Amino acid sequence: MEIFEQAQDLDRRYLAQALEEQQRNKPQGESRTHCLNCKEKIPEARRQAAMGCEYCVTCGEKFGPQRRR
Repeated sequence: MEIFEQAQDLDRRYLAQALEEQQRNKPQGESRTHCLNCKEKIPEARRQAAMGCEYCVTCGEKFGPQRRR
């Protein structure tokens, strides 16, 4: 049973590390009102859902943080 408990402990540590990294990479702060790329207005719903967003949905798919990796 000890090996099973060790595996569970390791799994919990990896999960905690992944969640911490995800939180560090999450955009923070106030969202822009207009897209950095196309200058279109960013809808309020997106601004609230994606805190710190800089792009509209269309441009975000092309230039957003997930695409820079």
